[in-house]
Amino acid sequence: GKQEIAKMKDGIRLINCARGGLYTEEALYEGLKSGKIAWLGIDVFDKEPATNHPLLDFENISVTSHLGANTLESQDNIAREACEQALSAARGVAYPNALNLPIKTEDLPPFVAPYIELVSKMAFLAVQIDKNPIKSIKLEAEGIIGEYANSMLTFAAVG
Repeated sequence: GKQEIAKMKDGIRLINCARGGLYTEEALYEGLKSGKIAWLGIDVFDKEPATNHPLLDFENISVTSHLGANTLESQDNIAREACEQALSAARGVAYPNALNLPIKTEDLPPFVAPYIELVSKMAFLAVQIDKNPIKSIKLEAEGIIGEYANSMLTFAAVG
C-alpha cells in the first residue's frame, strides 16, 4: 500500500507480475504521480481487463497482459483444463468456471485445435484494439468446423 511505497527510495522501478492486488493500484497511481515510482511494469490488475484504467495514462508504465502465464508449460496445462471443462459444458455437465477455461484439445478432432487458437488470438486482439467491454460475440462457420462454432469457438473467444 501507500505506507510500503513511502518507505522505498525515490525514483524506484517497480515490477509486479505476481498477482493483482499485491500493490494497491491507488498507491501505484500516487507513487507514479509523485515521482516516487520512476517506472512501473505491470501485467496484473485487480479488475481485468484493465480498460480505461488511470494507471494507463502514465507514459512511464509498461503493461503486458499476463505474460507470466504464457510459458509453454502453463499454456499446455491451461489448454488441457479448458478443453476438459469445455467438453463438460458441451455435454451439459456442470463446470466450475465461466471464463478463462483452458481447452483440452486431445479429445477433439485434430482439425479443431487451430481454429480454437485462431479465435482465441482474434478475441485477444479485439480487446486490445477496442477498450470498450464486449457485449456479444457472434461466430459463423461453414463446413465441418461449423459443427463446433457455436460451442468450442465461442468458448475460445470468451475464455
